[in-house]
Amino acid sequence: SGVQIVVTASASAVNENLTQDDYIHFDVGHLRQFFYHHANRQGIAVLGFAVNDVDIIRRRYQSLHPNLVHSYHSYEKQGGGCAKVLQVFAYYCRDVSSQRDGAAIKQPDKGTLLRFVEVGGDSNGFCILP
Repeated sequence: SGVQIVVTASASAVNENLTQDDYIHFDVGHLRQFFYHHANRQGIAVLGFAVNDVDIIRRRYQSLHPNLVHSYHSYEKQGGGCAKVLQVFAYYCRDVSSQRDGAAIKQPDKGTLLRFVEVGGDSNGFCILP
């Protein structure tokens, strides 16, 4: 419980090839996306939350704010245990929208993510830090 902080920085030598077992939410592409949308300035890229039921949150976002949904992944370990990770964009862009069937569609601001993490079962071997 309490606050947990992950500090991330870019490096000149980065492994660009994630394997199937890697946690997709740690992909270097997320860091690049953050810098691109924040003019290469530092800041808060992700706010992470440990939750009891990611699927309820995912359904809610998909029904009310589908354009903010970034990704959803479920990870399982042999012998039990699972983790679910939902990432959504935190904000809509100001005054930017597109048209679909005559209706305005708000576009997400791709600079900051909210990350919801659910760890269930035997969670040994899972990094619960978002």
